[in-house]
Amino acid sequence: MKTTRREIIAWSAAAAALGLAGCSTSESGGTDSATASEPASATQIENLRVWVPTTLAFMAPMAAFGDRLTSEGTVQEVTIDNWASVDVLTSLLLNGEADVAATPSYVSANLYNKGANIRLAAITVWGMLYVLGPKQNEGSNDLSMFTGQRVGVPMPGNTPDLIFRYLLAQKDIDVESIDVAQYNDSQELLNAFVSGQLDWAVLPEHLATVATAQSAQQGREVGRVVDMQQVWAEVTGSDARFPMAGIAVPDSVSSNPALLGAILDDMEQAVETVNAADDAICARINESTQVDAAIVKQVIPRLQLEMVPAVQCQDELTDFYERLSTVNSEIIGGRVPDDAFFLADPRE
Repeated sequence: MKTTRREIIAWSAAAAALGLAGCSTSESGGTDSATASEPASATQIENLRVWVPTTLAFMAPMAAFGDRLTSEGTVQEVTIDNWASVDVLTSLLLNGEADVAATPSYVSANLYNKGANIRLAAITVWGMLYVLGPKQNEGSNDLSMFTGQRVGVPMPGNTPDLIFRYLLAQKDIDVESIDVAQYNDSQELLNAFVSGQLDWAVLPEHLATVATAQSAQQGREVGRVVDMQQVWAEVTGSDARFPMAGIAVPDSVSSNPALLGAILDDMEQAVETVNAADDAICARINESTQVDAAIVKQVIPRLQLEMVPAVQCQDELTDFYERLSTVNSEIIGGRVPDDAFFLADPRE
């Protein structure tokens, strides 16, 4: 499988207006990608264009994605590139330049509710958020200890922030009683925590593992004080997981059952390959993410990777969306998406 990866940093309005080059074109000038005007069968796709955020939780499964699709001849090539913002992803969808998009589950819901050409195919990431702090408090899962403390939280208004605020509210802890230090960039928060500027930090994996290791190198013993998945289970009465992220597709793919089924087959196999965490797949993930293979091996079990078709976890998603909406309803576009958003598994 030939896979290309490039991070898109900025897009001009002119580029969005003119359209973005990306789908493969036949010699006759026709389009052979999954976004052709007429739905193609699953054996006619020249280039499947996949767009993924740069974080390891999204990138890890994609290290093995495409193996089955290409080996079985469903597609000739899978190209995997990085989207850097929701605006970029929206432009890709508007211009027909994305066949598969890995997104936080609330992002695809928000875009769908705003009329974007996108539907949820599956959830793959089921929660990997922690609050790091002094080692002696490791495993306490006690949010009340943050009262009067300064806690670093990344990406205001996004999943880590919303989950943290939701859990505080469910534990009857006023967020105003905590000095929440907001960081727009997770790496910036990691650096502040490791340098000792903060005693507490909300971090996703793989950054939680990196922060723990780097703190130890600085002679500072820290640990996972709060497993936010476990606290989620406490306050919701459900499992210690939540539908954090998955893959979404445009109508050109959702209307092609053979192709969608092949994508789900491949995604399922890719997740199984990554969960095995053998040296070969850790090396592939290292190649695509530049995260040390030893760190990758430690992180994989905490990513809670499982491929579940959207309609099969619709109840969990609806519950998740409703709970996040109590913090900020606009995060999902003002309402829970209707049933058409949750794609059925065409393999059944």
